Amino acid sequence: MVLGMVVLSGNGIVASVSCNLYFATVIGNSKNVRAPKRPKEQLRAAILAAGHELLAQRGLEGGATSVPLHAAIARAAERLGERITPASVYGRIWESQAEFQLHVLLEAAKGYPAGEEEPTASAAATVLAQCDTTTLTGRRASLHEIWRTAGAVHVEVLKSSRSWQLWVGVWALTVSTPTTDDDAILGPALRQGDESATAALRDILDHVSSSLGFHAKFPNSMDDFAVAVSCLAEGFALRERFGANGQAVHHADADVQSPPWVPFAVALRAMADAYLEPIARWKPPV
Repeated sequence: MVLGMVVLSGNGIVASVSCNLYFATVIGNSKNVRAPKRPKEQLRAAILAAGHELLAQRGLEGGATSVPLHAAIARAAERLGERITPASVYGRIWESQAEFQLHVLLEAAKGYPAGEEEPTASAAATVLAQCDTTTLTGRRASLHEIWRTAGAVHVEVLKSSRSWQLWVGVWALTVSTPTTDDDAILGPALRQGDESATAALRDILDHVSSSLGFHAKFPNSMDDFAVAVSCLAEGFALRERFGANGQAVHHADADVQSPPWVPFAVALRAMADAYLEPIARWKPPV
């Protein structure tokens, strides 16, 4: 039960001061006829979408505490253009604000990946379009150039991706809790995001490698290579946020006049040399 006092304005109810569970806001115009009651799942989806939007704007503050339910209700009401009463939400969709905020985190966990692989694939394709595949030396040089250019793009994309920032933030919050109560809800969504992102990265690595006549060294697979690259990239992207990755460097065996390599690309090249090898008797496609 929620007891409170409402404050009225010319445009209708604009605020409700709660003395129990929450501070609720009801958006609407008192002159309008109340809209038909929305189905539970439709209302739930609208409020969750509003909560996810607010989380992206405000960031994580010890979880989803930056997204109170009343604010999500207000945002959803504004988007739908109708009034949403707290009574239509509490007890009907979520039992408490804590339960709602947990589901907002779940939506954030589900939101990754969101096309983060596309700029990396595009950077790799640009090099592939003009690479030399006639000799092993030329193919290896082209592969190294892809690691240099696409590697720099990949870390920059992750660092700038709001969906990845929220996803890795939810991951860190889940890992840092002293109990595993939330793992059953958030864990599957976090794993799904990780597996989807890794699969997209594997497709890029596989395409690049096979196009230049390379494959994974037995007993490793391209899946193993993709997992290793994904872990490496995420670590560098986290550190890049605070400028902790060091300066771009000229690779030891590269011409001093060649463009510099970001630290991630240097590490990626070394990792690729450990995971990949030339395909015996490979010939470029006609």
